[in-house]
Amino acid sequence: MKVLIVGASRGVGRCLLERALAQHHQVTAAIRNPAAVGIRHAQLHVEHCDVLDAEAGARVLAGQDVVFCTIGDNAMGPTTLYSTGARNIGQGMQAHQVRRLVILSIFGVLGETARDLRGAALLFLAKRLIRHTMADHRRALEEIQDHAPEWIAVRPLPLTNGLGNTGLPSMAFARRAVTSRGPMLLISCCDKRPTTAI
Repeated sequence: MKVLIVGASRGVGRCLLERALAQHHQVTAAIRNPAAVGIRHAQLHVEHCDVLDAEAGARVLAGQDVVFCTIGDNAMGPTTLYSTGARNIGQGMQAHQVRRLVILSIFGVLGETARDLRGAALLFLAKRLIRHTMADHRRALEEIQDHAPEWIAVRPLPLTNGLGNTGLPSMAFARRAVTSRGPMLLISCCDKRPTTAI
């Protein structure tokens, strides 16, 4: 499968990159700083791409089977990174007839409430500290609904990058997702070993 990962240099994107290569997919890593990938692999093609540039985004989408968008930013002020990126990716998907998108978003952007004390505390803090990011993630979900034919928005509350139940480094990946077919429950773990198909 031809897999495009936008934002593949760290975090979830890096985990997906390693997993996809381990499963022998043809992977294109689209990132702002290609040197940040630091991996050489016969099945890996690294492209310089800024999702805020619609032409660059459309160019890397040509010939792909599925797109994973894991872009992120540590800024806490107003932003349009996620909504502009989602719009550019969605429009590029339409132009190149790419059907499937999996986009990383944030739990709480659609007004959800947490079911436990830890989740409620995290959501309380997130709504105050990263409110601009959450607002733009909400706009990004609107963009993909308008432009992407088939999509899944993975919206975790906490992400960890510690040791999982296997004793291997893992990333708790998702609690809830919204799809082009409606809401769904999605629970998975992205271990650093290749055991589960993408």
